[in-house]
Amino acid sequence: MKLRFFYGLFIILFIAGCSSTDKLIRKGKYDKAFKRSLKKVTRNPQNEKEVYNLATAYNKAQENSEEHIKELISSGQPDIWDDVYYEYNQMNYRYNKIKPVLPLKYKGKNLEIKHNDYYNLAINAKKKAAEYHYVLGKKLLNSNNKTDIRKAYYEFDKVLTYFDNYKDAKQLRETAYQKGISHVAVFVVNHSKYKLYKDYLEALYDFDISRLNGEWTKFELVETPYEPNNKDGYIKVVIDDIEISPERVESNTYVVEKNIVVGEDYVYDENGHIVTDSTGQPITQPVMGKAKCIVKETHLKKDGYIKATVLYLGSDKKYLIKKSPIGADQHFEYAFARADGDLRVLDDRVRKLLQNEPSGFPPDETIIRDLFHNLSGALYENIRRNRRIWE
Repeated sequence: MKLRFFYGLFIILFIAGCSSTDKLIRKGKYDKAFKRSLKKVTRNPQNEKEVYNLATAYNKAQENSEEHIKELISSGQPDIWDDVYYEYNQMNYRYNKIKPVLPLKYKGKNLEIKHNDYYNLAINAKKKAAEYHYVLGKKLLNSNNKTDIRKAYYEFDKVLTYFDNYKDAKQLRETAYQKGISHVAVFVVNHSKYKLYKDYLEALYDFDISRLNGEWTKFELVETPYEPNNKDGYIKVVIDDIEISPERVESNTYVVEKNIVVGEDYVYDENGHIVTDSTGQPITQPVMGKAKCIVKETHLKKDGYIKATVLYLGSDKKYLIKKSPIGADQHFEYAFARADGDLRVLDDRVRKLLQNEPSGFPPDETIIRDLFHNLSGALYENIRRNRRIWE
């Protein structure tokens, strides 16, 4: 019982301590004290202690904002107006919050509440902030450095958060975006002993390159044999080697023997009479016998391997940013079988092979096209991992 009493008392004291606006004011947490006192005064306007705390917290918070604004302006720095605008908005916010409970009366007298034309002051700071970002954006836009140009985009974007139609900020933002994009071309150079046909490239490029585009990087696949120019970056896929194995024919002839049902015979009793069932019909039983089948299995095998190097290059195609090896393989195997004998002794695997027609080997071109198709996934994944190089 005592434990429950002390636990309840602890909770009450804890809540009372946490809710004390006096402590918050003493600690300089004026905004938190302001919000807490405002709730209490809204619920009970006659609570003079909280009325006094509300006025104190409000005035202290406003004074802090005014002091901060004075410090910012006295610094003479051109980039202060975002913070100045924020502070004026805070002051305006506090006044609008306290306005419904004004006047605040304490011991029969109205308490002084600091107030100024914060709205117009905020608008003035907003205009200066927009102009600062606009001027800085135009300066950065004239740079030949894409990093600066991208910064210009964000400066104009900031301007437009203040005013939707500030001068020509929208057009300049779009210009900055277009100039800030890094256009990267993906192209292939063949160093293998095989000729590079168009359908090989189509197999290699069997993915949606636009899925790799970022905010500031746009990729394009070059399907011509000519190297692209005038790009911000290049992904050069060098086909280093293509190997096609010799065609291999593996044949195996074997005999399958098994005891199977070859017929049926009557069941005889010990006296040599045919046994019948309850209806008088003769009872029969299977007759087992050995059967065999000669099977010739043929397996055709042919393999291919491709090795490539992905080079990430700068705009001059000479500066190597990064290189990565990639590769793929392709394995062709076809099997068929022919049988002579009792097919009933064969299992399902061999029966399926019997259904396959004899065939030849695919040409090297087919293997190579499949190799490029298999290499496609490795190339896509490699670009995906490195797509932020130009951002």
